[in-house]
Amino acid sequence: MRLFGATEYLTITIGVDQTLRGARFRKKKMPEVCALAVVPPDERPLPERLAALGQQLSWGRDQILLIAPSTPGAVFFKMKTATMNKKELASALEFEVPQHILRQGVPIQTEFVSVPCGEDQLELSVWSTPAAELEPLFQALTELKWKADAILSPYLALTASSSGDVAAYFPEFDPEFFWQGDAFHPVDSTQQPDNAPLLAEIREHFHFQQEADIAAAKDYLPALLLGKFAMQPDFNGKHQYLEIVPRPLKPQRLRSQLRLALILGSAFVLCYLGNSFDSIRNYNREYNQLKREAASLKTKTTTLQRRMNARNKELKEMTRILDMNLEQRDLIPRLGQLSEALPDNVLVTNLRVNETSIDVTMNTAQENLDLAESLRKISGFKVGTLQNRKVSDTLTTITLKLNRQQEKK
Repeated sequence: MRLFGATEYLTITIGVDQTLRGARFRKKKMPEVCALAVVPPDERPLPERLAALGQQLSWGRDQILLIAPSTPGAVFFKMKTATMNKKELASALEFEVPQHILRQGVPIQTEFVSVPCGEDQLELSVWSTPAAELEPLFQALTELKWKADAILSPYLALTASSSGDVAAYFPEFDPEFFWQGDAFHPVDSTQQPDNAPLLAEIREHFHFQQEADIAAAKDYLPALLLGKFAMQPDFNGKHQYLEIVPRPLKPQRLRSQLRLALILGSAFVLCYLGNSFDSIRNYNREYNQLKREAASLKTKTTTLQRRMNARNKELKEMTRILDMNLEQRDLIPRLGQLSEALPDNVLVTNLRVNETSIDVTMNTAQENLDLAESLRKISGFKVGTLQNRKVSDTLTTITLKLNRQQEKK
């Protein structure tokens, strides 16, 4: 059965002379007959001939397949019984069918269609056939790997889908008798039904895609009746017992649909997980990018803050120097004397001038350097503090503080 689009049906009839006829239908608001095909009898085995017919009709495994074989040992009859469910009716027919069938002691397959008639009564149309006569068809279906929804008699489809007490003559199934009312009647030259009422029902029920098929409908009447029967809403429901097809040859449509639903569900979950993974990956990428930008901004902010602090410190120092009251104008010559007093192997790393003193930090590689004598040459200052601190094996830091001497008045 198609998951999308209109449901399609395929019906096949196998005549007593092994002529194969088939019809393909599409279920719409007005059902359509899409194609009709025939395979005349020849020397090929049944599987090859069925395959050839399926090819002509564009057979697909998603189509509902009904087959009506001609079985010489079959019987068809009608009976009335009390209202029962399908299983109870099947059990009751196990005792009724042997009274109608000619061959005794052989396995029998039985199908029926029930129609309510009166209060608490059912009218049964029963078709029974020897199981052995169905084996060639089962073997052909197994070889072709075809799955059949139902194997039944066209007379079952006739009684279930046609209205009124019409005469039905199917020469490809029984050339000597026609069905009317509740019994078969012999065919003679003066009484041979032309199936006109049935053909009128078929042409009114179906839309034929090809005009030529309308005229050919009389040759495909059993196959068309099978299609009409299969499109009924309660096909194979509570009023039909169509259980001849072995389980391995029945299509597992529910299982296939569940499997397809599982596949679609898994695909949906995978798509959802894929989209979620992409979203998480994009979020992680954006988060890492924002994190890097934040770190970069933090580094720039720290650098700018350091620069601002250095500039502020420098500004404060310049402000302090400008605000100092040195009370003498010869500071520059004194700093020149300090520079001349220092040895050449001394590097001044820091110089700070206050109103009352000068702080000097120096580095030297000479050990036990004595600066006290040379510093006495600087007029207006005296050594307040002179400390040597060894930083490493080759470097010594000297901290010097020169205090300003008060000028004598």
